[in-house]
Amino acid sequence: MTRRRLWIVPLLLAALGVGLGVGRSERLPVQGPPAPSAVLAEAGKRLSRSLSIEALNATAARGDRVLAVLNAFERDALGRGTLRFQVDCPAIVAIAPHPGAIPFWLDDQGFRRTEEFVTVGAGAGASWPVFEKRFPAGAIGLGVNGLDRSPLAHYAVFVRSESPGPVAVGLDRLEPTGWHVLPAREGTSAAAEVSLPIRRLPAALRGSMLLQPRHDARHDALLARGRVWTTHVPSSRGPDQVVISDGEDASRALSWTWRTG
Repeated sequence: MTRRRLWIVPLLLAALGVGLGVGRSERLPVQGPPAPSAVLAEAGKRLSRSLSIEALNATAARGDRVLAVLNAFERDALGRGTLRFQVDCPAIVAIAPHPGAIPFWLDDQGFRRTEEFVTVGAGAGASWPVFEKRFPAGAIGLGVNGLDRSPLAHYAVFVRSESPGPVAVGLDRLEPTGWHVLPAREGTSAAAEVSLPIRRLPAALRGSMLLQPRHDARHDALLARGRVWTTHVPSSRGPDQVVISDGEDASRALSWTWRTG
């Protein structure tokens, strides 16, 4: 009897595991690097310990200069932490950036430049190059659009199944609102909240899913500039510069002020 009970316990635990969600198809939040804003804030604190205010502002004004002073962790996080999503099967992810703003992380992640172009914009439009990479089923993370204010548009993302058939694309539940998933078609805008119609879509991208960004997100990843550098003691997670002063009635009130990051 004792041996039988010992065998029954694991079976019950396994059954409970299924009931608690083991093996369910519901998607969990995609775990990835910190958001670009947090990465750049920490990078700014690090750089402020060794660079003057003038040097920091000059660095922040140029994306190539910012990239040159990033460490390996910061570069990787900025290359994978902007857009996180999942695919339910092996998929080809195509990135079409504005020709004047090719993201640095395309090379870091191993994207291959194709001979195709997406024609975007009014009139004759502009030719946006296409970069592709194969991903297995699961989580995918893509990076920032740029590191300064020079990009005129945000890159567009096209996702298609590696084999015949559709692909299901699920945005991370932790992803900030602003990205839209919709079928890729000519006439659809390459970005939301602006008219950037896709004039010509290569045959290879027809039938794919378009991940459409907000147009104003094209400058979301900027190193701080200006008065933020007026102190060489950046704030941190812990309170500092604590000041205690009397209230209007010193016998009854005190005023506490402090700062944190």
